[in-house]
Parts: sequence; C-alpha cells; structure tokens
Amino acid sequence: MFLKNSVILIVDDSAESRGSLKRDLNELGYRNVLEAANGKSGLMKVDEAQQMGAPVTIIISDWIMPQMSGLEFLKEIRNTTHFSNLPFIMLTAHTQLNDVLKAIDAGVNSYLIKPHNVKDLSDSLTAVWNRLKVKY
Repeated sequence: MFLKNSVILIVDDSAESRGSLKRDLNELGYRNVLEAANGKSGLMKVDEAQQMGAPVTIIISDWIMPQMSGLEFLKEIRNTTHFSNLPFIMLTAHTQLNDVLKAIDAGVNSYLIKPHNVKDLSDSLTAVWNRLKVKY
C-alpha cells in the first residue's frame, strides 16, 4: 500500500466529489492531499509539488472536466518525461468498455467507477501499489 505520507492529487471539477474523495483518503490514513478542478490545473499542481520537493505520488482523476478532460490529462502526464510513470487512477462514471479501453491505451493504472466507496478506493490503491512493486 502507498505510504501514509504519500502526496495524492485529486482532480475533479466537482468540489463535492473532491471533498468526498478527500474524506475517504483521510479515513484510509492519507493526509497529504492536493486538489485541482481540471486537468490543466492538475498539471500545474504536479509541477508545483515537484518544484517544492514534495512530488505527487499518485493521481486520482475524474474524466469529464472543463478545459482539459481526465483522459487528456492522463495523456499529458504520460507524455511528460518527469511524470510518465506517475500512478494514475481514473475515477469516473464512464462505464462503456470503449472508454475503459481508451484509458488503458493511454496508460491508466486503475479504473474506478463512480460512485465509489472506501473499500473500492482502498482496493484500487492496493492493486496499483502491488503492480508497481512487481514492476520495479
């Protein structure tokens, strides 16, 4: 499982969704949670955190957002040398197989369907961690 001092970035245009996810992460013991309202501001948060010496450990992003969607954000992250391996969970209401495949093709590490619960979130974080551990 990710360390409890991991820096987690939540990217979602809904303040209510960000708040709910942050409470769930807090319940799991995570306290270093950053927030952004869309992919564009998410990219800025990832850069800022890196420059401040507290890099983002994992991103949890919605898909449907203004300015830059979660899928566009994921593609930008994967195309940025410093962040290309950054774990990324897509948390979305998109349930169509075609959408899941688009996210997988873009390099998502996990796909979580809204609405989620704390157990689903914990299982997703654990699965991503276990896959990364095996990879490295």
